[in-house]
Amino acid sequence: MEPARQCETTGCQRIRVLVVDEHQAVRHAIATLIASLDDMELAGVAASAEEALSSTLSGAPPDVALMATTRQGKSAAGDCRALRRRWPSLRVVGLCTFLEEGQAQAVLDAGAVGYLLKNVSAGELLGAVRAAHAMQRAQEGGASDIRG
Repeated sequence: MEPARQCETTGCQRIRVLVVDEHQAVRHAIATLIASLDDMELAGVAASAEEALSSTLSGAPPDVALMATTRQGKSAAGDCRALRRRWPSLRVVGLCTFLEEGQAQAVLDAGAVGYLLKNVSAGELLGAVRAAHAMQRAQEGGASDIRG
């Protein structure tokens, strides 16, 4: 496994982000945003959890996954569990088109660290990625779950 790339200006480790959404335009928009940042790098993009699991991602495993919670005929909770089985330290943030409490709770119960509506600002989305990554780093250091 190759080491995570360092941030070009600050020397910090870059957050590796996996984007999973069935809508190509959404994947492309988020991927473009992530790729433009100094502290993040795109670990991969996929239309489904199955596609993400079957693809060979370059470099280290992803740190954070932004995953759509609504897919026709698929269980977002099952997808979350499958991704976390493959990458146990992965932090999943669900992306919802509209708030459906049962769906959001199911994803949280499956191990997601949070969820956002897809109409959030770019700043809020990136803040959620950074917060999810900070949780991962705190837990790896022996801290307890920091979800509030």
